[in-house]
Amino acid sequence: MSAENMSRGKTPPVAKGIQRADTVPRPKQTSMTEYRSGNLRLSRNAVLRDLGEIPSVSLDYFESHALPPLPQGVDVAEIKESLRHAAVWSKGSRWWAVFKRNPKKSRKSEDHAFKPLSRVFDAVVRVARQTIGDRETTLMYASRPTKLPTSERSNSTRPDAFLLLREKKSIDDKTDTSNDSWNDIAVSFEFKKGTGEANRKDDEKKVIWSLHHIMRSDPCRRSTFGVTIEDTQMRFWFTCRAITLFPRIRQ
Repeated sequence: MSAENMSRGKTPPVAKGIQRADTVPRPKQTSMTEYRSGNLRLSRNAVLRDLGEIPSVSLDYFESHALPPLPQGVDVAEIKESLRHAAVWSKGSRWWAVFKRNPKKSRKSEDHAFKPLSRVFDAVVRVARQTIGDRETTLMYASRPTKLPTSERSNSTRPDAFLLLREKKSIDDKTDTSNDSWNDIAVSFEFKKGTGEANRKDDEKKVIWSLHHIMRSDPCRRSTFGVTIEDTQMRFWFTCRAITLFPRIRQ
């Protein structure tokens, strides 16, 4: 700095060719040692730290911006009415009749307490096919919480349930139902009988990891969904290459 600039208290001009970043760069936790250590707990925490505070949106916004459009001819109100007549859905209590009691009050294991969900899914599909024609569904519901889906990348997690492609894209034998692949999973589920904060957080970190693993395993995947249920409280999750979000909780 020249004596003239010092005497006048002027800041010298920025050197040419130097660009200032708009924000201070923050290293991605998924590029750090903990994430690559092979320790599932550390890897999950790294993903959560990278995400930061996950935005919540209204259910209407989630339906219009995240969920894919319904097939032409599907009338949700008509389907609900048909399910009520079939004794699957109780309009008065707003309850799925296949659940004899709340999962929280069930003496059965977590897996068995939520097992009736498969009957709910099958009933909805059956009624929907009556309105749009006898077309085969793209996805099917499966609950195999003790079985590890296959993956090219190391992953020891087992989702409580999932919706996966009926026509598998990951294996040569399309009729092989003994092996599930993460590449075929479109929606991941996590269940808890309890409703405490610890239960909710455990479900959240597990489903977020499932979403993350699906996206990192398939570079062509544009998005994927998740569902967490604590007793009767259900929350949807959506992630894509740009954002992860969920609608505000609804019972």
